[in-house]
Amino acid sequence: MDEVFLRGLLESQLGNIPTEISAIRILISLVFGYAIGMVYRYSHTGISYSSNFTFTIVAASFLACAILIIVGENVARAFALVGALAIIRFRTVVKDPKDLVFIFASLVIGMAVGVGMFLVSLIVFMIFSLTAIVMKTFKLFAIDDFENIIRFTCNEKIKIDDINALVNKYFNNYQLLTYETIASENRNYITFETSAITESDFNQLKNEINSEFDGVSFSFVAGNSSITY
Repeated sequence: MDEVFLRGLLESQLGNIPTEISAIRILISLVFGYAIGMVYRYSHTGISYSSNFTFTIVAASFLACAILIIVGENVARAFALVGALAIIRFRTVVKDPKDLVFIFASLVIGMAVGVGMFLVSLIVFMIFSLTAIVMKTFKLFAIDDFENIIRFTCNEKIKIDDINALVNKYFNNYQLLTYETIASENRNYITFETSAITESDFNQLKNEINSEFDGVSFSFVAGNSSITY
């Protein structure tokens, strides 16, 4: 790359940016967005992970970069963009505030790349990612680590204490979510939120239920499901 090209790539004033420099900035913001998406995937907790939301994080970064490149220092374009965005209504509810922060971080980094502030974008990305990874790894401010849902269906002869003892045997952390008795069906429905379980422990749990508990069935939803509860 010659000196003129490098100067244009790193220049923070938007103005009339050459097409190749604009493309490089968008690609750089895409890389940042992908990296933020990977951090989100690693740091996510709970049972509501969605690959579609991760795509939103990735796309927000390079789209924010492209918007700033398009608008530049043109006031008319800026007002036109505000008017266009005002027409769009986003009705998707973000249940976890942390998800909203990841979207915001992706936008901020994309905007920084769009105006040529690569060092700022790198610093923001490193601090943000390090914070998310450390809090996930060391479970800072966490109370319990619940990742799964297990639901038991059994006849009335089986008491909740029996089911509770079974869950306590295989899960480190758990809590009762619902306990429902339907007299007309002579059935009990018991739902727990639990921590993670290994494949071997899960197989032992299944075998113990089949061999020692007559009339009990259960359903298990792992935390990596895209289903939201």
